[in-house]
Amino acid sequence: PPPPGPEIGIANHSFEEPVLADGQYNINDTPGWVGEGPQFHVANPQNDWFVGTSADSTENPIDGSNIGGLNVGTTLYQDLTNVVKAGVTYKLTMLVGQRNGAPFGTPTVSLIGGGVVLAEATPPAPDVGTFASFELTYNSPESGDVIGQTLRIQLRSAGADAQAWFDDVKLTVGPTLPPPPPPGPDIAIANHSFENPVLGDGLYTINNTPGWT
Repeated sequence: PPPPGPEIGIANHSFEEPVLADGQYNINDTPGWVGEGPQFHVANPQNDWFVGTSADSTENPIDGSNIGGLNVGTTLYQDLTNVVKAGVTYKLTMLVGQRNGAPFGTPTVSLIGGGVVLAEATPPAPDVGTFASFELTYNSPESGDVIGQTLRIQLRSAGADAQAWFDDVKLTVGPTLPPPPPPGPDIAIANHSFENPVLGDGLYTINNTPGWT
C-alpha cells in the first residue's frame, strides 16, 4: 500500500496535557478537546491499569505517558481547523485500551463533517490491560454538500459500567486509490472442479483423477 498522506493537526492528540505524575489522573480536564457527559479523564497509568505503563517499565505500549478515558455516556470531540476535501481518503488511527477492572463496553469512533457522520465504527475490545490499534477510513466524494465542511473527531463511551481509553489519535489525508482492475481471463486447468469421472451420489474413486498426476 502507499505510504500514509500528511497528518492533519490535532490538538493534544496523545493526551500529554496536562502533565501528570506516574499513577495520577484527572477528571473533566482534557485540553484541546470538548467533553460532554458524566466523566472524562486524562491519566498517567501504571501497570495495575495497563501492562507496561508504569514509569519504570521498559516497553511502554502507549505514546508518551498519558492516555485519555471516557466513562459510559461521555462524548469527547475536537473540531479541527481543516475542512472536508473532495476526492480524498481520510484515515483516522488511534490506540484503544481496556483497563484492568473496567469493562470496555461498545465505544464509537466517528469522523464528522459539518454535523454529518462521514464514518463511524465500534473498535473491537482489546485484551484486558492492553491497547490495540484501530483505524477508520473515509473516502470523500468528488462533490456534494459535505465538501468544505469542518472536520470533527468524536469519541464516545457506551455500555454497562464501561470505560474506554484512547491514545495517539491521528488523522491523515491522501489521494483515493482507484479500484483494482478486474481479473484477467482464466487459464485452462483440466478437470479444475474434479467433475470427471462422473460418480453416483455418495460414491468416490481411488487413484483416478483425470487431468491430474
